[in-house]
Amino acid sequence: MRLTTGLVLLLFLTLAAAPSTCAGQPPFDLNYNLIDQPLRQLGSDDQAAVQQAIELIQRGDYAASLIRLSALSDKNPGNSSLHILAAYAKLLVGNALGAFNEAQTAERAKDGNHYKCWFLAKIALLTGHNSECERELKHIEKFDDMKGEVKSMRAELKTKQETGAR
Repeated sequence: MRLTTGLVLLLFLTLAAAPSTCAGQPPFDLNYNLIDQPLRQLGSDDQAAVQQAIELIQRGDYAASLIRLSALSDKNPGNSSLHILAAYAKLLVGNALGAFNEAQTAERAKDGNHYKCWFLAKIALLTGHNSECERELKHIEKFDDMKGEVKSMRAELKTKQETGAR
């Protein structure tokens, strides 16, 4: 029993110290301004923790950020922006499937705006969930502020489908 606990701890420390599979440049920029409103609904302690998590993301310490965001998301399960941030951190540590699942949770949350649909579409595109990407693009194409993003993502989706890429 003690040996198993030690191995699990060693594995965790190794993974935490390992560079991210997305180390360096994230696959896309997160628009922090569009996720701000749900974050303002949090208590001041949670807002401070979110700010620290964002700073960790910006410094490239994705694993530490994810630890903070996971705790915050558990405490505030209906906050779409926390799930978006956690999904982004999961993507940056190389957990694309976890990022996709977290993005779906964000999209289902009652708060937020159409950015959560765009975010899910982007993660779906990156993870090969093309039909889900297309469905989310249909949700956001009516918003004027996202027309350029929708057009760009549709072009990416079309290229992936033509080349058979995942």
